[in-house]
Amino acid sequence: MKFIRSTAFITAAFLAAMPIMQVNAAEAPLVSEKPVYDFFNENDVNGAVGIKLPEGYSAHVEITFDSPEGLALPYYVTDIEKTQAAFEIEGHDNTEDDYRNYHISITVKGGKFNAVTDPITDTFTVADVNDNPNSYTGIAYNFTLAEEGSDAAMVELTSEGEQKLDNGTLTVKNYTLNMESFIKGDVNGDGSVDGTDAAMVLNEFAVTGAEQPSTFDNIMKAAGDINGDDSIDGSDAGLILRYYAYEGKVSWENIIAGE
Repeated sequence: MKFIRSTAFITAAFLAAMPIMQVNAAEAPLVSEKPVYDFFNENDVNGAVGIKLPEGYSAHVEITFDSPEGLALPYYVTDIEKTQAAFEIEGHDNTEDDYRNYHISITVKGGKFNAVTDPITDTFTVADVNDNPNSYTGIAYNFTLAEEGSDAAMVELTSEGEQKLDNGTLTVKNYTLNMESFIKGDVNGDGSVDGTDAAMVLNEFAVTGAEQPSTFDNIMKAAGDINGDDSIDGSDAGLILRYYAYEGKVSWENIIAGE
């Protein structure tokens, strides 16, 4: 009954959160992921985590917990290749000899550059249902894409709210993903084009020239390939330095043309 209970709750939670969650009821049903924790007890389950991703995106998810047993104990470790997934969570008292502080890390990958976010992290607790009836805890992490041309960060928490459900609460955390845009020349993604970006391009050129693995992800390569020849080299670094010298007052087209 474990999978039915968790799946039914988190599916209801997602639907209850509409239109915030923007869930399509026709999507494939949620399936609970399998924990890696050897002593997982389905009878102690009193919570669920749900993750919803844009179509074509994937995520690496790790959930650990601190307890009297130890710190950062692995609970779930999995790769999500579908739009939504659920994770059952056991409930425990918050006492000195019986507690669990859960930690979740979600790393999202996708977009035309196959970019990867920094881990999105969060912490939470789930109460023991025997001591706290109607305390089922749902947490939904909802990822949607930013509008085309947005200057938002690669990943940004845009809203958060709690809803009361019949047997507990649901916390919805909405994140916006902006993984398909970049500023030309801004290799390190700090919002400016300067000598640091040029130095990073030169380092990448040296590394790949020595036939070592690239230090750039696909977005960094797109931002650093100034002249559009599908390579990162000294000429790109030189163009970045020229642009920086003009303090962005000359267009990239003029910089590339040598004007």
